[in-house]
Amino acid sequence: MIFRAAASWVCLGRALIGFLMAASQVHAQTPAPAAPRNVVLWISIDGFRGDYIGKKSLPFFNGLMKDGGFTGHLQPIFPSITFPSHSVEMTGVPPDQNGITGNSMLDERTNKVVHFPPDASLLQAEPLWVTAERQGVRTAVLDWPLSQNEPGPVRASYFLDRYDDKLTDEERLSRILENWKADQAPQPLRLIIGYIPSLDHAGHQYGPEAPQIATTLQRIDQEMGSFLHEVLQLWDQKMTKNDHLYLLITTDHGMQKVQNIVDVHRLASPLVLQGAEIVTNGPVASFYFPEVAAGELAGRVGAVKAQISTQPFLECYARDELPAAWHYQHPTRVGDLVVVLKPGYTFGKTVNQALLKVADASDVQGMHGYPLETAPEMQGTMLLWRYPDPIGARDLGNVSVLQIEPTVAQILGIAPSVAAKGKPIAW
Repeated sequence: MIFRAAASWVCLGRALIGFLMAASQVHAQTPAPAAPRNVVLWISIDGFRGDYIGKKSLPFFNGLMKDGGFTGHLQPIFPSITFPSHSVEMTGVPPDQNGITGNSMLDERTNKVVHFPPDASLLQAEPLWVTAERQGVRTAVLDWPLSQNEPGPVRASYFLDRYDDKLTDEERLSRILENWKADQAPQPLRLIIGYIPSLDHAGHQYGPEAPQIATTLQRIDQEMGSFLHEVLQLWDQKMTKNDHLYLLITTDHGMQKVQNIVDVHRLASPLVLQGAEIVTNGPVASFYFPEVAAGELAGRVGAVKAQISTQPFLECYARDELPAAWHYQHPTRVGDLVVVLKPGYTFGKTVNQALLKVADASDVQGMHGYPLETAPEMQGTMLLWRYPDPIGARDLGNVSVLQIEPTVAQILGIAPSVAAKGKPIAW
């Protein structure tokens, strides 16, 4: 009996071992489920002022608000200009660190003024598409300011050689889809960045509250809805049910109604302005004095400032007097003297007098670039939406553009730039 019992236990043991071995073989043949991956599709809509959202005529954007995080209080940096704002959002650091101080600026390498800087090498801080690629996250960046002609050994997986200003918004969105569809790499693209500019153009041409703004917004709303529909079809082909898509829509600034155009060359006498290099960006002007000896520079700046400061529609600062909160004291790409016009004023073409009232539709009707503290119209829109699990309607309140880079890094599961100033958005 003892022998038979022992034999039974041996048989049972062998059977159990056999079962475990078979189970282990089956387990070895069954691949483990893929780890969940987050993908960020980030679209900047230039000039998307904060009070433009929530209108009944924008069903797509309203749907994003209903299911996701939103704010009409996206706080821009100074100056609230396209190239500086986009550079801050992508690097996480302000202009005094990333080196992009305007749509037009003096490049100290050549001592020449560059307009709409076309070369990513002008950035003096690392953009997120490089930060992501260094950490194994593949990126595509199309049309974003200063993403073209990328230098260095670490670059986005997809970028453009130049910016084509003739494309429509719809064509730009289609190009994103085309690149995404064509990508067949083993690791998927996880940071996809695009840009559409037509709303900003309409704001400049017609003013921020013109009927043409509503028309442009409705078209963008429809095109973005169709774009997301195609994105989700592509998503189901390329990704797994465990993955998450985050659609992030941001802007660079709002828009202010223009009432007066200022001729920068007639703010002071020709004598004190002799030899000055003047670079304007909307309502902001930088005065450089490259021919003035270092020992005489303070005197020249003081003389020009004394004349310009008599005008009631502006503020005037020597470089070292610029408000610290602006983070704008770049040592070479900001003028020795900086003039900032008050809201409703902008620098324009020569008008043969210091100040000219906006007269007709040929004049610029809208402008940005003003400090937020004097122009709340500079606030912008931000929307964050997730698929397939919605975030739920969440008003994000005041959000600084410095928070966007660390927020996207957090979603992607990577470390933000070591120099990033902001904290991730609590959403």
